[in-house]
Amino acid sequence: MNIKIAINLLTLSRIVLGILFALFLLLPGGSLIGAFALYALACATDILDGRLARRFGAVSPIGAKLDAISDVTLLITAFCAMTTTHLMPWWMIIAALLKFIEFWVTSRILTGVHNGNAPLFFDKLGRLSAILMLALPLIVLPLYALLPFIADILVTCLAEAVCLMAAGSSAYRIKRCIESKAEELSL
Repeated sequence: MNIKIAINLLTLSRIVLGILFALFLLLPGGSLIGAFALYALACATDILDGRLARRFGAVSPIGAKLDAISDVTLLITAFCAMTTTHLMPWWMIIAALLKFIEFWVTSRILTGVHNGNAPLFFDKLGRLSAILMLALPLIVLPLYALLPFIADILVTCLAEAVCLMAAGSSAYRIKRCIESKAEELSL
């Protein structure tokens, strides 16, 4: 099997793991420990696929897009399941979707490519907020298991902090887009 295909399949496995995570939370008899393990495995594939792609020279635009799509699918699936089971504030679903949409739109503007092959544009604060969004379930599940009496407050505070970072990244990216367009118009 071609190494790029194998790495892309590893990337896409996050979608399946996200669905299994949701089932562990939503079905009767599901377990926080099982859900945690599946989500941790999904996060491990996110780390592993990029490292393998770089190590074997298999980095590609389609791989980067599959990675972003798999990440957002895992995240939204997890947040929906966690919202349904009252482990996550409902507005985190909206925040994650808005950040993802902004990321795709500003990437197209900032790279100057307006067809379907635009590379993705990453900023440091955006990477950090994405990592923290993806890590939220790994923090939230143990909080509810170990400190259920204060978990709601801690989870809300964490979610708000992550949203503030994502908003800061979005503001930076939108500012860069405006400056880029203003520069184009002045030429």
